[in-house]
Amino acid sequence: MNPKIRAILKAAAKVMAQKGFEKATMDEIAKISKVAKGTLYYYFKSKEELFLKLTLSILEELEERTKKVLELKVSAAEKLRALIKVQVEFFLEFHEEVVLVLGDFFGSTLPRESFRVKINDYYRLINQLIAEGIKANEFREVNLEIFVPAFFGMTSFATIRGILREKGFLKEQLIDNLTEIVLNGLKK
Repeated sequence: MNPKIRAILKAAAKVMAQKGFEKATMDEIAKISKVAKGTLYYYFKSKEELFLKLTLSILEELEERTKKVLELKVSAAEKLRALIKVQVEFFLEFHEEVVLVLGDFFGSTLPRESFRVKINDYYRLINQLIAEGIKANEFREVNLEIFVPAFFGMTSFATIRGILREKGFLKEQLIDNLTEIVLNGLKK
């Protein structure tokens, strides 16, 4: 990704996470990203377009990291643990963006179809992993339509809660606990 666009997206996440989508201004985003306002509008015609690009870019990043986990030559259970670790670390790294997207996006009037498409692409990757575990007789049959969003929600919100609490947040303990909960739920 173009370094200017990356800086703009990071600045947009910071401003929008602090002020909310509605109160954030393109002027503030331009100032924090250290680009001229004209440059900002060159890349993004509106705040809505900028927000949508921010949303899609973080989902694409999560999807790419997940694909790498699925390529590992280990058991489905080990991949699931690796996936939980990837998700927790992703949410730690992009916590402003994630809080913004999960908060403002669901409550806004912004176009949601692109988000739905991207999140469904990500869900298909998790489906693939769980189906692999079921086929290998590592996991029991589960309703993937319920399991996959529950898995995503559990890992994302548990990590965000840990970040917001700050005091005593232990990443490895969270990864271990989430892995135990998920694997116990999939046990035959």
